[in-house]
Amino acid sequence: MAHAMASSLPRIGLFIAKLYPATHRMQPSEFLHTRQPLAPMTDLDFLNHAEALLQQLETACDRLNELADQDIDNQRVGGMVTLTFANRSQIIVNLQKPLHEVWLAAQSGGYHYRFDGQAWLDTKGQGEFWAQLNQDASRQAGWPLVFNGL
Repeated sequence: MAHAMASSLPRIGLFIAKLYPATHRMQPSEFLHTRQPLAPMTDLDFLNHAEALLQQLETACDRLNELADQDIDNQRVGGMVTLTFANRSQIIVNLQKPLHEVWLAAQSGGYHYRFDGQAWLDTKGQGEFWAQLNQDASRQAGWPLVFNGL
């Protein structure tokens, strides 16, 4: 019976069914690997999505400073935002327009993100932009910080 069900699945479903038996519950991170590739992003699309990301980051810093009594200095120059924490450590987020990527540089390393139509995902499969920013900012500030959702 299971074989009959698997044979009725589309090709991608059959592939996933072989990787993950019926007893396996997929985790949210596993869904990232099943997304279909999108059409290439235009320069204008990239700039619109990237600008929105940088504005969200600036707004989140301002709100964290107001609501949580944090001391995060954020300075923007063109397509780059530099976050400086009270201990003088920094996180830099900048746009790489020719590559259609957003780069994040922190003490933990450098990360490259591309927009997949829903989220900014690391090009090496290391996760989503906001999750990495929250993790690095919390580590560098010395207390939990959450930038997205503010």
